[in-house]
Amino acid sequence: MFVGRYSVGKATDDERLEAEGKVDQKSSKLKRAGENIKDVFKS
Repeated sequence: MFVGRYSVGKATDDERLEAEGKVDQKSSKLKRAGENIKDVFKS
């Protein structure tokens, strides 16, 4: 289960934690995109 630093930072008004959560989300999206590209070339 993913609660996420972004949500916790937003709820607690912690800007640093919120920013870290945004970075986590971006890196996760990039990782998924890379995996999808690899899958395309495997087919």
